[in-house]
Formats: sequence, C-alpha cells, structure tokens
Amino acid sequence: MSKLVIADDGMLKKLGKADETAVIFAPDGTVLGCFVPAASQPKQNFRPEINTEESAPRMADGSRGYTTTEVLLYLLSQPRKTA
Repeated sequence: MSKLVIADDGMLKKLGKADETAVIFAPDGTVLGCFVPAASQPKQNFRPEINTEESAPRMADGSRGYTTTEVLLYLLSQPRKTA
C-alpha cells in the first residue's frame, strides 16, 4: 500500500470529516482513487471461513481476484449510459 502525505489543509479537513469511503476525483473528472477513513475500519479481527472445496479449483486456475476498490474504480471509469 502506498503512503501519501496530504499537504493541502483544505483537503486534509475534507478527508478528516469523511465518515465513509469517498471516491477522489481530479478537477477534470478523472477518478484518482478511494479514501477509506481509519475510523470506519472494523475494530475486530475478522477472518472469513474458507471452504477449501470451493476455493481450490478457483486458486488452481491461476487467475487472480479483484479487490472491492479495484472493482469500484473500474465501474466508475466506465461511461454512463443514458436512458
């Protein structure tokens, strides 16, 4: 994970007020990334149950999965369809 230092006081205040995941845009509308406030992170150490019968074939094919952030950024990068 990359570490970035926020030097702009205005942006620091905006991010400090965020209480949920926020998508960060450049002035031209390009998606720069997502910001997840530390306060919204779960306090418990949650580990999902893994069913090896289901996961073994998926892991054997060599393909990788995608994080929620990767999926969200992909979806946001797609042109919007108009009705």
